[in-house]
Amino acid sequence: MGRPQLAVPLVVLALLAPRAALAQTAEDKAAAQAAFDEGKRLMIAHAYADACPKFAESLRRDPGIGTMLGLADCFEKNGQTASAWAEFHEAAGAAARKGDKRESIARENSARLEPLLSKVVVRVSPEADVRGLVIKRDGVEVGRASWGEAVPVDPGVHAVAASAPGRLDWQTTVSVASEPSTQTVAIPRLDAAPTPPPAEASAAPPQAPPPPNDTRVTAEDRGRPQRIAAVAVAGAGAVGVVVGIAFGLHAKSQLGASNSNGHCNASDACDGPGLSLRSSAESAALVSTVAFALGGAAIAGGAVLWFTAPSGDRPAVGVAPTLGGLTLTGAF
Repeated sequence: MGRPQLAVPLVVLALLAPRAALAQTAEDKAAAQAAFDEGKRLMIAHAYADACPKFAESLRRDPGIGTMLGLADCFEKNGQTASAWAEFHEAAGAAARKGDKRESIARENSARLEPLLSKVVVRVSPEADVRGLVIKRDGVEVGRASWGEAVPVDPGVHAVAASAPGRLDWQTTVSVASEPSTQTVAIPRLDAAPTPPPAEASAAPPQAPPPPNDTRVTAEDRGRPQRIAAVAVAGAGAVGVVVGIAFGLHAKSQLGASNSNGHCNASDACDGPGLSLRSSAESAALVSTVAFALGGAAIAGGAVLWFTAPSGDRPAVGVAPTLGGLTLTGAF
């Protein structure tokens, strides 16, 4: 059957034949039907470039033999000979698996288009087959098994690129005519990529400048712990003084009590209760004296620590031993 005689029956079969209900969801099926109907409308208007994507979307949503045949016919009318041949071939296989009568239609059209195909051979010599070589045609990788094989392609301009680790990329274009032909693209040995620049090219980021040598700040920082200790010691001394005052008042109270009610006379002769009160007064007086002494010493020590701490705005003050004892040196 000649091509003109087959075109009309094929379109009728492809567009009117029921498609297999393989959609996963009702939404997919509805979307597939809408895309299929729009593809038919565009085909009637001879807008093949716009119609083919519609059939492809319908096929993606809900695969079916009728949609395959419609897409194949659209490809052929759009001048995409290799795509049409491949789609007819796939439709024939799907129809054969289902025992569908449209298998013969698909095979006849696939056989009719095969002599009209244009092909491209990607040839890689042993010298060009460097480690990690990747070849792509129109952005799609050409597997190693296809190297040296004549692969059908649609008429038009096709980009062939090659890349490999440590090598410069290579690219060329090949123009495929609509008439049957076979063109060969020879991949050259890729040039080595230039050596990266020395390490100094990627110098480390500049470091922040060191802080200014501010001796005032440094002295203040050194003196802070000593001043904290001075406050603590002086605080403990203040507590000792308060304790001394409390016990002193208690001793005075006990002494007064021993002298009252005739417990003790002017000669300090006391009866039993008077002796007990006098003993309590003496103990309290002793504690008061010790507390006063320790508290006063602590306060004095805290003052020495405070004033001898390093400071940024005055010379340091220190205590130095001398023949007569200790000498406080420096200035406040």
